[in-house]
This record gives sequence, C-alpha cells and structure tokens, in this order.
Amino acid sequence: FAEPPEKRPGYLGAQLEDATVDGSARIRVARVVEDSPAAAAGLREGDLVVRFGDAEPSTVAALVAAVRSTASAAAAVRVSPPA
Repeated sequence: FAEPPEKRPGYLGAQLEDATVDGSARIRVARVVEDSPAAAAGLREGDLVVRFGDAEPSTVAALVAAVRSTASAAAAVRVSPPA
C-alpha cells in the first residue's frame, strides 16, 4: 500500500553534491529533475543551497534530512548563484 500524501517524505528533485566554496562547506546543485519541485522553485545547476525552510544545512546529508522531514508541506529554498 502506498503511504498517504501527508506521510510521504519530502522530495526536492535535484541531485546535490557537497562542495567547499571559499573555505566553507556548501551544497551545490548538480542536476535538476524536469518538472520537479526544484525546477518549479527555479533551482539551476551550479546553484548553492544556503537555506531550506528554517535550516541552514551545510552538507547534502543535512539537507536531505531536512527535505524528508517536510512530508508534503512546502518549504522555501534559498540559493546563491555559482561563484
């Protein structure tokens, strides 16, 4: 049986990679899945994720945990363009 929507983990729809930029840990968008929440939010390859909801994750693992915890709720994503 499929889980009801409110029980499904959140989904961003982007391939991410840990990166170091100016000596700081960052999360880089490596690829955006077509028609995904990431695409709808305007994320692009090379963007650096600086905030997800109230969190400021610095690793892919931390961002994935934050995304999964949102279930079917929307969360704001803030990115900076590639350096």
